[in-house]
Amino acid sequence: MSHRTCLALLLLVCAIALPASASLIDIGLISYDVVIPAGIAPGVNAIDLFNYTGQAFGPFAGSPYVITSVHFTDAELVVSLVGGGSVIEFQNVDTGPGEYLFPSDFPSTTEIASAEFTATLNVTSLNLSDGDTFDALADISVDLLPSSGGALQPGVDFAPIYAQSAGTATPEPGTVVLMSLGILGLVGRRRR
Repeated sequence: MSHRTCLALLLLVCAIALPASASLIDIGLISYDVVIPAGIAPGVNAIDLFNYTGQAFGPFAGSPYVITSVHFTDAELVVSLVGGGSVIEFQNVDTGPGEYLFPSDFPSTTEIASAEFTATLNVTSLNLSDGDTFDALADISVDLLPSSGGALQPGVDFAPIYAQSAGTATPEPGTVVLMSLGILGLVGRRRR
């Protein structure tokens, strides 16, 4: 196989991988935020959950957004602490569009290693602002991880909440590209 053929094959696989990014739609955000700055009293931080669906809150997700009001049912948030241990922030909760305020805050001295949010969507056929319909899987799961270091940084770390398409599962574009490069490498090695 010539180098040009390998390059053309790689570009074709990359082009095919691009539509896979449409298999997700933004429906919310989970973030670690400052409630009371550390310089004032002891300082307090909290994990915030935002449900960006419905007419009022959907536009915060960007276009196209979900105009269907979706509830996160059976929602659970488990917070893992640096050094071990975990805290169940909430479980079996139903949150509608908007911001959900958690029942507890964390002293600014508490180091959080990560947080995992899981829920079930009460509606899986989602109407979008551009007139399309997005058929989603019912279960969602999001890991809030540190952007750097071993602990979450308040006011810095966040993770989007996506609904995944219920259509044919397609690998992420990065996965397809890496697999393609591996295959081309094997072909090149065999050719030598």
